Amino acid sequence: MKYWHKLLKDWRAKGNNGFTIPFIIGSQQYLPGLREKQDVKQLIYDIFYNEEEVDIYITYCQDLNDLILGIRDETKLRIAGEFIKLPNNSKSNLFLTKIANNLGNNVDGIAKTLEEKYQMAIDKNKFSVNNRVSDDFTDKERNFIIQSFSDINKCRL
Repeated sequence: MKYWHKLLKDWRAKGNNGFTIPFIIGSQQYLPGLREKQDVKQLIYDIFYNEEEVDIYITYCQDLNDLILGIRDETKLRIAGEFIKLPNNSKSNLFLTKIANNLGNNVDGIAKTLEEKYQMAIDKNKFSVNNRVSDDFTDKERNFIIQSFSDINKCRL
């Protein structure tokens, strides 16, 4: 299982919706033995082309005042939006909600927009948003990530 899928799955199992892109990118520092980290562009492409057949949506979270990625399970099927098409015009695994439809209309545009939006925060280790303020992970968040990755044989880039 991909590390981002494991995080989102474990978070969803707790009844929560999703994580910001910086949160997911920053979580990689807790993957034991990781030599090379994904950047924003690689993450978006990985989700877009993922072979795990898990649909991931991008939406706006009012509590965080930011975009989040989440698993589009049966409870999220009524959210308005559309899947971004693969180059062969078939459905990808990346779903943009209507509120996030200004990110681009293809994976290249979306990845570039998100990279421009988040790279500076990631470079400054501002992975988390609490009380609408970006900062490093809280202890509680670190513990969640570490626990989620504890069965490392099931997590990979």
